[in-house]
Amino acid sequence: MSMCNLYHAIPRPCRLTALALLLAMAGGCGSGNTSPVKGKVVFKDGSPLTGGLVLFKPVDEKLQVSARGDIREDGTFILGTYKEDDGAVPGKYSVAITPPPRRKVREKPVEPPIIHPRFTSHETSGLEFDVTRKKNDFTIYIDKP
Repeated sequence: MSMCNLYHAIPRPCRLTALALLLAMAGGCGSGNTSPVKGKVVFKDGSPLTGGLVLFKPVDEKLQVSARGDIREDGTFILGTYKEDDGAVPGKYSVAITPPPRRKVREKPVEPPIIHPRFTSHETSGLEFDVTRKKNDFTIYIDKP
């Protein structure tokens, strides 16, 4: 049976339901409700953190969706929630920074940490930002150890 014959063999209401389901799935889990978020992670002396990850965790438990962004060599990042660089859902977030991995020899770090350890946890970083419906551009200041 050809695809055309198969299509017409399916009752019209079922075809419409299938089409509606496909369109709903193509929407991407609500990705249209995000706002652009970019920024830069810098030390207090103005030098950038040259790698790692920025993690935005919602403070409001109703939000239930986090955002993340890779930190580039110049310290800049763009957040993504449902897909890369699509922004974050508006709301209040606590922020944690994951520094780039340290070089290891026999499973022991041979380089000291490059950021103060308190910034690696949402509970201790002290970093909070409000994402609004407009464009958001944040500078995140961190300390060296």
